[in-house]
Amino acid sequence: MSVQEYVKELAASAKRASAQVASSPVSVRDSALDAVAEQIQLQRGCLLEANHLDLANASTTGLDSALVDRLELNEGRIDAMLESLAVVRALPDPIGGIEDLRFMTSGIQVGKMRVPLGLIGIIYESRPNVTVDAASLCLKSGNAVLLRGGSEAIESNRVLATCIRAGLTRAGLPPEAVQVLDTTDRDGLAVIIAGLAVWQGHRWIQTGDYRHMMGLWAAGLLVHFTLFAGVVPNLARIHVAEAVAERLRNAANPATTIAAAGFHEPSLVFLLGRDLLLVDSREAALFMAEALNGVALVEARQQTVFLDMARRLNLSLAAPQQVSGYNISKGQDVVILIYRREIFDANSDTE
Repeated sequence: MSVQEYVKELAASAKRASAQVASSPVSVRDSALDAVAEQIQLQRGCLLEANHLDLANASTTGLDSALVDRLELNEGRIDAMLESLAVVRALPDPIGGIEDLRFMTSGIQVGKMRVPLGLIGIIYESRPNVTVDAASLCLKSGNAVLLRGGSEAIESNRVLATCIRAGLTRAGLPPEAVQVLDTTDRDGLAVIIAGLAVWQGHRWIQTGDYRHMMGLWAAGLLVHFTLFAGVVPNLARIHVAEAVAERLRNAANPATTIAAAGFHEPSLVFLLGRDLLLVDSREAALFMAEALNGVALVEARQQTVFLDMARRLNLSLAAPQQVSGYNISKGQDVVILIYRREIFDANSDTE
C-alpha cells in the first residue's frame, strides 16, 4: 500500500468514527480520557524505552540539541502529560454551548452554537506530549483527529497511539477516532490534507453539490500558487532566530555570554541550548563593558541608545553583523545587529 493510500484509508476510518464521538455524552468522552491516562501510566516503562530509541536515533542523525531536548521524555514529563489529560478532562463540555443570542427584527431569536468540526488534521514535530495534548483536546470537543508527528519521535508516538486506542476502546468509543500516522515518509504530510479534501469532494459528488467541489479545487489552486510563488520563497525571513543562532554558532570565537536588547524570542534559547540575558539597550552596553567575550544582540530600534551608552563607556566595538527578517509575532520587519568587542579596545591592557 502506498503512503497516499494509507493516509486516505486512515482519514476515511477516522471520519466514519467522528460521528460516534460527536454524538457521545461528555461522560463517555471523559471516561476515555481517564482510560488513556491509565494506559499511559501502565505503559510508562515501555514509553521510556521507546523514547530512548528515538533519542538514540536522534544522536546518529545529528538532530539539533534543542530538538533533542523537546524529544526527550522522563518521569517528570510523563507526569506532566498525565496532568494535562486531567486538566482537559476537568474542562466543561464545549459542545452545545450557545452564545451571542439576539432577537432579529422578525422576532426570531438566533445565536451561535458550538458543534464539533468532524475530523481534524494536525502536523507537528519533536514533542511526543503533543500527541496526547492534541488527541485529548479533539476528543473533549467531540472531534476525530489525524495526527502526524515528527519522524524523530516515531517510536514514542507508536506507544502513545497504542495507549490512546486502548483507552478509547475501554470507554466504548471507536479506536479509529484518533489516528496516528505510523510512517516517517514525508509524503504523508501533504497527503493528510489532500486525503481530507478528496474525501470531502467525493461526498459532494455523491450529493450532487458540485458548487462546493469546484470551490474547493479553485481554492486549492489559489493556495498552491500563493504558497509556492509568494509565501514559500520568503519563509526564511520569519526564521530570524534561526539565522541569528547560525551566525553565533559559526563564529570563529564563540561567545561566553549573550545579551539581547529588543529581541526576546524564546525559540533562540532552544536553538542555542543556553540562557540569554534579556536587557534593555543601556544595559546591553554595560554588559559589553564587563563581558570581554560577550555578544550583544541589539534590535535596530534600540541601536542609537546602545551606541550612545557605549561611547560614554569608551567601548570599542567591532562592526556588527546584521540579520534581517520579519517578526511574525509582532507583525513587523526586524533587523538584529550582532555586536562584539574589538579584540583590543580602550578598556583592554596593551603593551
